[in-house]
Amino acid sequence: QALSGKADVSVLDQDLTIKALQLNAGAARLEAEGALTQRWDLRWKLNAPQLKALVPGLSGSVASTGQLSGSRDRPQVAANFTVRNLQQGATQIQQLKGEAQVDVSGSNRSQIKLAGQGLVLGGQRWKTVSLNGGGTPNAHELKAELAGDPGRFALALAGKLQMPALVWDGRITQLAAKNTVAGSWSLDKAVAVQASAQKARLDNACLASAPTRLCMQGQWNGASGFNGRVQLQDLRPERFKSFFPAGVNLTTRINAQANVSGKANGVIQGKANLDIAPGNLSMIANGRTLRFTLNGGGLQAQTDGRTATAQVKLDLAKTGQLQADARIQDPLGAARLNGQVNAAITDLGLVSIFVPQIQNVKGQVHADMKVTGAVSKLVLRGAVRLEDAGATIPDAGLILQDLQFAATSSGQGPLQLTGSVQSKPGQLKLSGTVDPLKLQVNLNIQGQDFQAFNTRDIQVRISPDLKLDVTQQQVRVEGQVTVPKAYLNPGGLGGGGPSAVRSSEDLVIVKDAQGQAKSAAKGPAIFAQVRVILGEDVRVYTSAFQGQIKGNVQVTQTPELAPRASGSAEVVAGKYDIYGTEIDIQRGRVLFSNSPLDNPGLDMQVAREFSSELSDTTIVGARVQGTAKKPRLTLFSDPAMPQGDILSYLVLGRPPNGSSGESAMMFKAASAMGIGGGALTKGLGTAVGLDSVDLNPGTGSDASLTLGKYLTPDLYIGYGVGLMNSAMSTINIKYRLFKGLMFESNSSAEGYGADLTYSWER
Repeated sequence: QALSGKADVSVLDQDLTIKALQLNAGAARLEAEGALTQRWDLRWKLNAPQLKALVPGLSGSVASTGQLSGSRDRPQVAANFTVRNLQQGATQIQQLKGEAQVDVSGSNRSQIKLAGQGLVLGGQRWKTVSLNGGGTPNAHELKAELAGDPGRFALALAGKLQMPALVWDGRITQLAAKNTVAGSWSLDKAVAVQASAQKARLDNACLASAPTRLCMQGQWNGASGFNGRVQLQDLRPERFKSFFPAGVNLTTRINAQANVSGKANGVIQGKANLDIAPGNLSMIANGRTLRFTLNGGGLQAQTDGRTATAQVKLDLAKTGQLQADARIQDPLGAARLNGQVNAAITDLGLVSIFVPQIQNVKGQVHADMKVTGAVSKLVLRGAVRLEDAGATIPDAGLILQDLQFAATSSGQGPLQLTGSVQSKPGQLKLSGTVDPLKLQVNLNIQGQDFQAFNTRDIQVRISPDLKLDVTQQQVRVEGQVTVPKAYLNPGGLGGGGPSAVRSSEDLVIVKDAQGQAKSAAKGPAIFAQVRVILGEDVRVYTSAFQGQIKGNVQVTQTPELAPRASGSAEVVAGKYDIYGTEIDIQRGRVLFSNSPLDNPGLDMQVAREFSSELSDTTIVGARVQGTAKKPRLTLFSDPAMPQGDILSYLVLGRPPNGSSGESAMMFKAASAMGIGGGALTKGLGTAVGLDSVDLNPGTGSDASLTLGKYLTPDLYIGYGVGLMNSAMSTINIKYRLFKGLMFESNSSAEGYGADLTYSWER
């Protein structure tokens, strides 16, 4: 910023006279006038409304006025300033005002005041800040206060400055912290303090927050070094309850002390001890209260400047133990570590509380690890083992036995993983590696006749041979899963089990403000190449089907495409039930030819065979072809006969006789064989360009098929034909005269009728 101005200044010997001085830098302006002679009388005025134009990175404004007065031997300063919206980086203050009355000679009392609002410092927000001081060098006091989100803090000092040695000798009369996350603390009594350029001393100062006390003392000497002591008494974890998860309570007492000293040459020595008293831990998980006994623990650490050692112990009684030892060579230099950690969890029963689907968990976890090397590049050796473990999964009917798992490290490369578990009569084995630094996992899963489900309705054994590779970017699965034996009876024999649910055709995809479909959170890309083999003993029992199936399907998935498959599954032997009538399945295949997994090809045929007294053979049946999403159903017979007769033979085992009971059953059979209720009629309507094709059950003998089409948006014509009684044929006409008024007529062989209907909304 360019500097400009004007001045009328004269200097004679030690006298300075300013008749006029004016300096400008952008919008900033400094004015001064007066004289510094035997008597001082100099006044100034500063106004800088845009600091960002003067100092890069600094914004806000500052204004100040002041005066130098008194004599040359006893000068006095009177000044004030106001700062507004000052900001540099993340530090800012909305307003800071200050004023000072200073007698430089120290003969008279001086005074200083600062008051600020809206301070942001170190990421913390402070509502107010203030500093007030007054007195002479021989007797003065200072008080500072800071209040904001972290709490309210206060510090008060009183003392004197010894001249000419410049040694400040005083007392801390107030030190308090209120409404903090650690409670409210205050100094129990005034404490002496001494400070100079060569030495400093703090007598024992204790902060109290009943029942806890924190005391500290120390001294420093530029020639000999320093020493200090900190002592903590009766710290209760309840003080930090706001940081605990909901429902967690820890009851114990913590006492600690530390002594540290340092020589002028930089060698530091110290010793610290921390003791945890016996207590208990309670938590609420899934509505149950858990209680754990704490037998105590501790931490001991010490250093002589060349070597630092530390020991940690924690005893959780029946739940487990932790012990760690560490030794660091040259802690302030190269810092080479040699340590060992031994831990054990001897009660795994709490797993059932956090994962209620798993019950009766038993076993132990042991960890024995050694850590060596430079702190910047540690080498880990040892193992973490799960031994003699087992559990039950009631929902799946599983009993897991002889569960073993180990993660071991030789100090080079990733962790080695091994594991196994039995679910009789079979077993699963796991092997692989995990690299915690790269977040990479490689697993091999193999098994034989592993019982994966064992309930009354579902029993499945699997023999997997899979390879799993996981990184932050992708998941890759390869291999095969063989199902040598399975029994599937969803809902129990007779059906009633859950059915697959397809998305409705009128499903609405929720979109964002830009009209783009909202996608799920993006995860790692999935690549899969897995072959599924159905073995020789896979049986299915439902309300409509009982039989044995086998198959061999290769499933492929990539991030770009939905899961696809190649291969087939087929019915080896089975029967299809149509309203109590069992029909042999002559052919039943589900075909995949690199097609979507949810839309395989269908090739199925069921049939019944009848012989008359004349030894004539009649064959009737049904075929299902097409795809799962667009199936095609056709009826066939030998010799050829009407569709109604084929249905009668399939359902009743004989030709129709026209009774209302048989008609109702026939209609139900036709609906059932329509695959999903209206799939057949809907497909027919689409094929021939009709707006509606409906099967109406009526009361049996008056079952009918209705075909209809809108000739205009207001004119509809429908034709209904009786399936069991041709006299039931009707013609239906609907015509909307105007909004709310509808004319409708029906005519048949039995008569004619018409209605005029008016409707409204409210």
